[in-house]
Amino acid sequence: MEIKGKVVLVTGGGNGIGRYFNYSEGAIYNPGTGKILTEKIAGLVLGYQHKASDTFRMNFVLGTQKNFNNDYTAYAIQRGYGGNLSAGDEGQFGVNRRVTQAHIGGIWNPVKLVDIGFEYIWGQRETLDGVKGDLSRINFLARYNLN
Repeated sequence: MEIKGKVVLVTGGGNGIGRYFNYSEGAIYNPGTGKILTEKIAGLVLGYQHKASDTFRMNFVLGTQKNFNNDYTAYAIQRGYGGNLSAGDEGQFGVNRRVTQAHIGGIWNPVKLVDIGFEYIWGQRETLDGVKGDLSRINFLARYNLN
């Protein structure tokens, strides 16, 4: 049995690229100016997969992104998308200023074509207006592969 590990790092940033990290809107159309305003974001995702045996592997992932001020953020706040519920925008999603998530999970193959897995996710979010929230979730998987 050979024990293997694999590391992946993805980084990026710029205008409009945010939709490819965690969760962001990417762009807003401003009908007043006729322009599409894009988010200016920088982020990274770091992952590590450890294959403990031929039938069990673990995954560890950490991702973070930050939304920087530009025309997009100014327009989003002006339109009430900043996420400040005390300002009366109940029901609005709130545009993210910062999102951070960590995942840890494992997949076990007790017999060929069967996967049993688990994952724990932790996250934090802050909107443009400074509203903060936390996430904690557990996922389970039972899968039979047909091929």
